[in-house]
Amino acid sequence: MKLKRIALKGLIILAVTVALCMFFAKTVVNITTPKIQIVRASRGRLEQKIRLNAQVYFPETTDHVLKDAAKSSIIVDKVYVRPGHHVKAGETIFTATLPDYEKDWKELQDSYDEKAAQLMDKDIENRRAAKSSAQNDLYDAVMEKQTALVAAEHEARALALGHGITLGADMASWPEQAAGKDDVLEAVSAAQAAKAAYDEAYTAFFNSFSNAKLRVNSGTFKYINERNALLKEMARISDDMVALAQRKSSLSTVTAPHDGYVVAMELKSGDKYDGSGIAFTLSSEGAAPVLRADITSLNKSIEDKTRVDVAGDYASERTSVEKTVLEGDGKKYVYITLTEGIISIKGGITRMITDGNIEVTVTYRAKEPATLVPASAVRNEGEGQDYVYLIQRTWGGFLGSSAMKVVKTNVTVLERGDNVVSIQQEMDYQEIADREDRALTDGCTVMEYID
Repeated sequence: MKLKRIALKGLIILAVTVALCMFFAKTVVNITTPKIQIVRASRGRLEQKIRLNAQVYFPETTDHVLKDAAKSSIIVDKVYVRPGHHVKAGETIFTATLPDYEKDWKELQDSYDEKAAQLMDKDIENRRAAKSSAQNDLYDAVMEKQTALVAAEHEARALALGHGITLGADMASWPEQAAGKDDVLEAVSAAQAAKAAYDEAYTAFFNSFSNAKLRVNSGTFKYINERNALLKEMARISDDMVALAQRKSSLSTVTAPHDGYVVAMELKSGDKYDGSGIAFTLSSEGAAPVLRADITSLNKSIEDKTRVDVAGDYASERTSVEKTVLEGDGKKYVYITLTEGIISIKGGITRMITDGNIEVTVTYRAKEPATLVPASAVRNEGEGQDYVYLIQRTWGGFLGSSAMKVVKTNVTVLERGDNVVSIQQEMDYQEIADREDRALTDGCTVMEYID
């Protein structure tokens, strides 16, 4: 009986010892085995929210140079607009003064009075002489045709030189030299016509010396020519006076030549402007501004009509991509439709330009479906060396329990998102190790996290 109690006690101690050993062995295994989260690959199109900095941009603009200021420089008095303002045709851009206006006007008036006095003196001196003659008219015609001929010859020679052709002294050979060059042939034809007109006027003038009805004495001929020259000079000065008055009117109050947004205002109060540079820039008539974002470094192709969200102080607006453009600076940009709603929530275009960057969120979606894997499950060992750990289960062991190990598997990454990566390999619904609590190695045993 005593032996039985001793044997039973020994069996109990043995059972407890085995149980404790199993418990501690399992505890050791639990402690030393890496824990993982099991995730599964799926099939679909990668979607990603991409934040970009955009700016107000005017794709079509017109620079305005005030050419009249080259003849009458101005000093800017007051500027009435800022970049971003929308102006109507005729609306005041800025006002200015012409500091040299009074001096220039006096010089022209004095010149006119001087020529008028000379004309009066000649008319008094030759009060009995005719003030016009057919022979003088023929002479004036020769001078006019000669001026036109020189201009036509210069035009033809300049165009020919642009094609590597040097036109010689013999105008008759010009058409042959210009053969095959339509623009040069047209200019050569105009020069030959001008030459024919000059020759005709020249001949008519010298024939007048043999015509008693047309011929006048040399004194009268000289007087009429000098008188005509004075009248032409007075007419030129008068035209200059009218032009000066017109410049004062147009430059004192500079207005918008057409509807549009003010893109740039190069002048400010107190600036002197002489017409040598751009005064202001307007968006071209009918051209709307856009939001433009640089995507050169994005390495993604964003499709037209892709959704874009713009947040304001109290609301957000949805818009879309108009197009992608490679511009002259070598950078790639997306143009985003700038709606009235966006302008409103951002406080107007002027404020948007002043603020500079406007954060937009583009909802990117890949063109083609692919295998999608959580980004944290895709590892990398260097450029183009991406891999995942696939889970391989084995069954058996004590009481038919299962075990898991990981198998390192190389993958080809197509695109990366913030949370998801698309890969080329088909791994639909396969189990993948993710978020391990310690480093994994190929073939190592792992355990799943237990909540």
